[in-house]
Amino acid sequence: MLNRIALTNFRRHRDLALDFSDGVTLLRSSNEGGKSTVLESIAFALFGTTALRTSLDETVTWGADVKSLKVELVLTLNGDSYVFRRAKSGAEVTLNGNVHCTGQKEVSAFAANLFGADASVASKLMLAGQ
Repeated sequence: MLNRIALTNFRRHRDLALDFSDGVTLLRSSNEGGKSTVLESIAFALFGTTALRTSLDETVTWGADVKSLKVELVLTLNGDSYVFRRAKSGAEVTLNGNVHCTGQKEVSAFAANLFGADASVASKLMLAGQ
């Protein structure tokens, strides 16, 4: 279950934190309101730049330094709490409060193993072409 996502300078969201509760969550906004961006940020947290629609330089909020882009994803799976943190400078997964894995490729591989899907499959499941 998704618990929380926090975005810093990710596309149109300079500073956004969303807390999710049990059940279905509905994201509602006007066109260009950032709904797809939230889904893309989840894929980025899990799989890195391979899950992005554009380059990291084009993903960072207009006028912000690419080094300031950050995503933190908190989720619970089978009773375990995972925190995925990703930025240009690195990536990390904590499992139940302890650092479990670090590094861009290592975190992506861990997510792929955890969910049984790589970035390509996950992106297709999360974002449909419009």
